[in-house]
Amino acid sequence: MNKIYFSCICNNKYNLLSSYNKNISINICSQCHPYYTNKKKMNNYSEKIKKFKNKYNDFFR
Repeated sequence: MNKIYFSCICNNKYNLLSSYNKNISINICSQCHPYYTNKKKMNNYSEKIKKFKNKYNDFFR
């Protein structure tokens, strides 16, 4: 077993014992993921709903 490192783009590093020989670079981890940090991007879908209704207004009558 080899000790490898996972390095995230937020500069966090995690170590793990594995049979894989190389270190791994990951894009997102639990320290920077929006779900775990509660920094969720709130989308306002009301504009999309209005556009949809206007576009298909005649179709649903």
